[in-house]
Amino acid sequence: MSDDADEEIVVQDLIFNDDRESKKTEDTIIQLVKKSVEKDEKEFNQEENLKSKIDGEQIEISKNIDNIENTQIYNNQTINITADNCEEGIKAENIQVENSEVKNENNVETESSEDRKIESEEIKTENIKAENEKKDIEDISVEIKERAPEKKSFEEEETQKVERVEDELEDNEKQVITRDSITHLMNADNFKLLENAMEIRYSSLKLDRLPIQETTLKDIIIYKNIKTFGVTDIKVGAEKIKGLNVRMLKLNNSNYIEFKSREFKLGLEIDLKNDWSFNVLNNNYYYKIYDTINYRRLKANIKLLKEIFSGMILEFFNKELSGTISAVNRIQIMKLELLERELFELEKQRKEKLLEKGSSFYEIALLNLLKDSNELTVESWLNLKCDISDMDIQVGDSFVIEREHKISGNEFAVKERITLLEPLNEKEIKKSEIKEKEIVSFRKRCKIELERVYK
Repeated sequence: MSDDADEEIVVQDLIFNDDRESKKTEDTIIQLVKKSVEKDEKEFNQEENLKSKIDGEQIEISKNIDNIENTQIYNNQTINITADNCEEGIKAENIQVENSEVKNENNVETESSEDRKIESEEIKTENIKAENEKKDIEDISVEIKERAPEKKSFEEEETQKVERVEDELEDNEKQVITRDSITHLMNADNFKLLENAMEIRYSSLKLDRLPIQETTLKDIIIYKNIKTFGVTDIKVGAEKIKGLNVRMLKLNNSNYIEFKSREFKLGLEIDLKNDWSFNVLNNNYYYKIYDTINYRRLKANIKLLKEIFSGMILEFFNKELSGTISAVNRIQIMKLELLERELFELEKQRKEKLLEKGSSFYEIALLNLLKDSNELTVESWLNLKCDISDMDIQVGDSFVIEREHKISGNEFAVKERITLLEPLNEKEIKKSEIKEKEIVSFRKRCKIELERVYK
């Protein structure tokens, strides 16, 4: 009996030790699996962080790609190590099972047939558990290995992004040449439009040179002489003018009264009655000062027209027609006053020569600015338009424009130097597939330097 009891105790100890060894093996395998999963999750989070960083600067993208490659090698090594460790654990467990089987065989003779049957079933159960654990480890290893291609795909995608960015940078470097801003010296003849504020003031008032003329009529389709009243004298304020021809005529669908002499003519729109009486409508008008006039008569006629458009009463009388009329036009008052200021400040002799030679009123205005000095600088603005297809002009550049005014009847020319006070911006440099590259700018601030240049 004691021998049987001892054998039973040995068998129980063996089973207990086997259970403990199996439990230890199971815990070891689970820990290895958990570590492998945790590492995989950690590496996955690192990849997500890497993806956000790659959207940053190009240099950081290149560095992160290297890190991804290193991380992939490390992961592959980790997977292999993990799989190997798992397999070694399984082998160790199998060895332990085999050892237990050997021990069991040595004690077979002392065990009863029933005990051997129970022990055999328990051993089979342990083997089944070991096989299941091995399959679970293999499934986990396969799952870990299947993630490696995803990393490679992500890596390839980011590499393609970097390549696209590099290509775009290369294209931009080819199109945009970075350099310091340049001030270009431009010829005024290259400009399709070049007008400073003073020029615009004269051109907007249609003041170029003699003859001086203005009209609100665009296209005269109907021209019909209604009635001529012969020679008439007129009086405007204290000024009397003799020998003017007066007539009524129809221009398009409106009636006009016209006063005309050898020096000027003036037409005003009227509301004509059946009895030949009329009222001035102040809607449409026309006038002209001829270029055959001398300086003294030019001055008198400018003054006369200014008084008429100021609303001063104009009286006229002859055998067939007499009456008084008045007209008001503030724009024409401003225009005629400008002529008075610019023309009448020069000495009489010089003005006679300038008018005879056909000099422009803008050129005469430049002479007025230089009447007391050889040089003058003023700040102004200008409108400009220029073709720069054959020029290397970029945003941030500036330019200087030089032109010379050779004034007929004057002993010196006027050199005009225009310098931009603001660099060119993107809106002012225009380029398209249809149009050539050009500069278009309005009210661009500038500095104008005037200088006498003697012949």
